[in-house]
Amino acid sequence: MMQAAIVFGLILVVFLGLFFGHLFNWYEYDPMDIWMVGTAMMLFFILFNCIFGFNNENITIYFRNSIYSYIALVLVTCLLCQWITKVSVFDAKTYSWILVVFSIVYIIFMTVLGLIKKIVSIAIKQDKKLQNED
Repeated sequence: MMQAAIVFGLILVVFLGLFFGHLFNWYEYDPMDIWMVGTAMMLFFILFNCIFGFNNENITIYFRNSIYSYIALVLVTCLLCQWITKVSVFDAKTYSWILVVFSIVYIIFMTVLGLIKKIVSIAIKQDKKLQNED
């Protein structure tokens, strides 16, 4: 949950930067830039969430919390992007499909993470058995 809160904070900082850049005529942004930043931060969350998953001992609780936080982050980010741009996620060019692809990739990454942790635990058990036989 903390990772999702940090990523959402980053989203807000970037959105405020875009707003002030537009306000002071430093940067003229397209409404789709907001959606691009939102989806980029989703990918950022996915990558770091899977990387930090290697350090957790109880992977099932981590999976549960990660999936809940990902769903909450997607919903809140989509609502925020829709509120800012006045364009729904389904009308925002291909960003709805990008979110679908990111969700599938997230599930695949989490599955690979679980498999790697399981393989490593089996290898450690086998190594301990071999060391005890000597």
